[in-house]
Amino acid sequence: MFDEIRSPYASSLVCIALGFIADEDAIPVLMKKYNEFKSLYPQENYEQGPLLGLIKLNERFYT
Repeated sequence: MFDEIRSPYASSLVCIALGFIADEDAIPVLMKKYNEFKSLYPQENYEQGPLLGLIKLNERFYT
């Protein structure tokens, strides 16, 4: 279902939400989205959503 989201903005917001509710299994997905957004949209800040999701997962599982 995540791949059906067309808007990069909406995808970025979903990545933030995943940081709060997902398990550690979401880490590779968020890493992929971070790299994807960074390369596809260099002038935008869409990669901040996956980055924030990764930070939240780190806080939840590794601190």
